[in-house]
Amino acid sequence: RLRKGHRPTLLYVIPVAAMTGPERVLIATLQGILAQGSDEQIYIHPEVGGYETWLQDLVTNHGVTRVDIGDPWWLVDHFRPSITGYLLYATGNDSISAATSLAGLERAVLVESSIEAQAVAHGLSLVLDMRGLDEAWVLANHGMRLNWFMAVEQKESFEHSLRDYAVMARAFVFYDGNSSFRESVMAWLLKDSVLLGWGDASLGEDVFIRSGSQEGVFTLPADHAHNLAPLSGLPTVQQAQKPHPPTVAEPAVHYVSFLMTDGDNVQWALGDLQSDTRWFGSPLRGNFDMGWGFPPSLAYLAPSVMGWYYENAANGPGRDAFVAGPSGGGYFYPSLFPRDDLVDHVAQLAEWMALGDL
Repeated sequence: RLRKGHRPTLLYVIPVAAMTGPERVLIATLQGILAQGSDEQIYIHPEVGGYETWLQDLVTNHGVTRVDIGDPWWLVDHFRPSITGYLLYATGNDSISAATSLAGLERAVLVESSIEAQAVAHGLSLVLDMRGLDEAWVLANHGMRLNWFMAVEQKESFEHSLRDYAVMARAFVFYDGNSSFRESVMAWLLKDSVLLGWGDASLGEDVFIRSGSQEGVFTLPADHAHNLAPLSGLPTVQQAQKPHPPTVAEPAVHYVSFLMTDGDNVQWALGDLQSDTRWFGSPLRGNFDMGWGFPPSLAYLAPSVMGWYYENAANGPGRDAFVAGPSGGGYFYPSLFPRDDLVDHVAQLAEWMALGDL
């Protein structure tokens, strides 16, 4: 269900702040294309979250070389032989989603109208003008070429987050609110497929979770996730939590468990959970036993990140323990999931949990 990128040996690291909005879209789509098969890749460094920690872990423990870059157009020039050209889109409409869906198939980066002249000056040629085209056009004309086990639901205003992984995985990208078109996308996906991103929660998140569940589609909240394309390229390995001595129950004693939930949330595990001093980054962590809900999908999506959490878990006097989120492999309603699809999902979940020692 989850695609993995190619393992990077060198990462060109560029800060988010070094790019304009259209440049972030451009570099994120280049990032996704490279993750399909290149040893040299790109890491877009956001200003918040655990991303410096994940990067340093790759360098220290996984043999990845880090090269810091401040100019996005240097990356365009350097990797120009790896791409076919560009897909032209316009800000403010569905063309960014339509173009993202085709970027991984065509190995073409996204270029917004305002920077087209600059892209041409750097030697890029037009592959397709996507302005005026929408997600429905992509599904009707290129649906057979896309990944049928995955879709990405992402607002058009989001520049680089999750866009890299969508391109790498050749996933269909859309955002249409709680519409009949969205329902048709859920029906188009194969059963027990995964939807990455987040839907329109203006009427409650149960609306779009219900729609997906009825069609056998589960959601991984990931719309604010960064760098999943390179992070997924690390090998999937058997993870191991630090062993804890068994608790011997005492008679006439009440036991209380402290558990931090939101365990199905990929972006949370990659972001503030690690860095914020209110959560895993708290200086008080380790003074008492604490449970952490954790997404089993990280065993595939970001195995080095899962390994970092386990390695840095407190193991005395207070201990950290990780458990799978209550909704299983993602966010869905089991009562609405088609029975046969639920059987398949649980089998997949068991595999993920075994790999993640959850």
